[in-house]
Parts: sequence; structure tokens; C-alpha cells
Amino acid sequence: MNLVACSGENRKDVDYNLDSSEGTAAAQSGVTGATLAQFLNEEKWTESFTVTDGEGQEVNIQIDSEVNIPKTDHMSVVEVKVPDIEGEEFSYMEEMAYPVEKIIETDKELQERAPEGTKVDQQLLYIMISPKDPTEAMPESLNKEDNLVYQRAIATGTAKNLCKYSQEEAEELARDFLVEAGYPDYEPVDISGMAWVEESLACNKTATVADEQAVDGYVITFGLADEMGNILADDKGLTLYGDYYSLRTGKKYAIRSVIEVYVVDEGIMEANFYNLVRVVKTTPVTGFLSFESIQNIVRKAFQENFEEVYIKNEKFEGQEDLILNSIELTYFRVQDKEKEGYYSYIPVWRICRQAKLGNEIMEETVYNPVLINAIDGTIINLREEF
Repeated sequence: MNLVACSGENRKDVDYNLDSSEGTAAAQSGVTGATLAQFLNEEKWTESFTVTDGEGQEVNIQIDSEVNIPKTDHMSVVEVKVPDIEGEEFSYMEEMAYPVEKIIETDKELQERAPEGTKVDQQLLYIMISPKDPTEAMPESLNKEDNLVYQRAIATGTAKNLCKYSQEEAEELARDFLVEAGYPDYEPVDISGMAWVEESLACNKTATVADEQAVDGYVITFGLADEMGNILADDKGLTLYGDYYSLRTGKKYAIRSVIEVYVVDEGIMEANFYNLVRVVKTTPVTGFLSFESIQNIVRKAFQENFEEVYIKNEKFEGQEDLILNSIELTYFRVQDKEKEGYYSYIPVWRICRQAKLGNEIMEETVYNPVLINAIDGTIINLREEF
């Protein structure tokens, strides 16, 4: 029960299969407008109902959550493909601040280096372009013989940044660099200082701000975004759905897709690319299902297909009630089953359980998620997407 056709280059338009059982039911409730303004009055969904599981036991479903939507006017279907790295020119390397070297690793290389008995169970692509001699970027106040390395600063703002650029200027430089490199569809999601620390303290969780010898430059993280700036994929993809990797039925391209750019006085010093994708086509949504339709689909799914929709989690085993306290209109990536290496980010209603204190989310991981395609009402089978 998935998005059944994701168009790519020279392919047919996306078919959202409104003749499917879920789609037909949803269509009868009505497709509404293209903008998100229609959901502004949907402030909260509170409901409780009982269903029967596969063993004939009653399960009480409790839904109690505010309805969260993106703070933009509309959403799109964004079709992407995994880039052909063998065909990449990497010509932008010549414009970087210092002479650099390139490292490319895939799941194949990682598997070859993995300890005996371990298995890399997802398709990965990691590209690191970094200085051949990092000491060239070291501030003059530091001693090149002190075995110092650079990394993201522990706490941005606590120390004066020696870089001549402001955060805004550094961000603009990094963005221009990604456009030149051929990745214009990534937007900044985080910016930190770049600190120099003793090599023994690099990435050490016990290190403190006092251990940083100097902050000189910026590390800017970019996430894939749609044309409105809605982030499609960033580091949170690992956290949100990391609990469901055990559902894997085959190798899928890793859900994390981010770029890190290091900016110093001389320009772009380093760039790290994690699981890149290139945007093939962006299609603005012309009609969302009403929220009432989504509610009906959720009720019907639990009542008629509980065992397929419900994803167990050991954290809540033994609890009589299934509590769903988070409702959000967001993006989720589904694979093109007809063409390897192609995927689509589609608008979905994610109804799930999250650890909260009041209305504040205490951890990003989602539990017992139900994902409904916001356009056609089909239920996304997470067992096929991880």
C-alpha cells in the first residue's frame, strides 16, 4: 500500500492510485485545496476507540495530539535519484581554499573493512574532500607541532570566532559553493564554529569549551529541501526512524542526506557529503485530502488491518493501550519500485508516539508510527521502506 509510481526522467506523471481501497474511500470525503491554510483550524485530535488484534485481544487506541503543519504555504512531491559518482567531475575541488584530497566510501568499502561477523545493511555513500595538509588552515597563534585537529565547536558563541566572516557571510559562501558543485537543493539547518583541539580530545564527549585552543571558521550543515525551504532530509532522519532499521527487507539507500561545509578566511576548506541525492523533478501538490478523510483512513486501518498497520516496539510491550500523541504533516521518502536508485519525498501525515514532557518532545525517535500519504490516502508500509 504505497506510492505506486514515482516519475523520473522521461517517465509518466506520478499516479497516486486513487482507485485503491484507501484512495477511493479518501476521495469520497473530498480532495481539498493545494495550500496548507486549510489545516490551520485543525488544532487537535483527541479520540479513543477499541480494535481487535490478530490474537483476538482488544487494544484501546488513544489519540491525543495537537495537529502540526509546516510553516509554509504549500508542499510538493520531490523526486530524486542517487548520483552516479563515477561520472562526477569534482571540478569545484580546484576552487577550494587549499590543495585537497578526495575520499569516497560506499557500503561495499565499509563492508570490506568491517569486523568479521558484522554486516552493513544499507546502501551508503560518503564523500570527504579535505585539505592534504590541515595545518595550513591553523591560526597563527597555535603551534603546528602540538598535534591539534579541527572539528565542530562544542558550544558556538562561547568563544570569539577568529574568522573574518560573519555567520551570515559564511553561510552565503557555503551555499554558493554547493550551487557551483551542482547541489543547489540543500538548505542550511545548522551552523557552528570550527574549533581546534588536541587530537586526543577530538570528538571526545567529555571535552569542554576550555579544551578548545581556538575557534576559527564555521561548520555549516545543509539538509535537502523543497522549493519552499521545507527540509526533506537532515540528521534527524537517523534519529526519527533509527528504531525501525530492524524492519529491513532489503538494502535501501540511507535516509540521512546532508552536507557539511567548512568555511575559513581563505574560503571553503572542507566538504563532507553524506548519502547525496540529486533532485530530478519537483511537482507542487494541487490537492490534499481533508483532515477528516485522514482521520477516517486511520480508524479504518486500525479496525480492519491492525496487524499490518501496528509496528511493535519493545519499549511499550505489555501495555494495554496504544498511545499516539504526535500528529504532523511532514515529508517521508519512498522508493521507486520500478527504477533502482530513484526515490520520492512525499507529504505524509505521521501519527505516532513520542516521548514528551507536557508538549515538549524529549527525544526525536518516533514509536508505533502510522504514515498516511496526504495526497491519496494510501498507507505507507514502513516494512518496505527501511
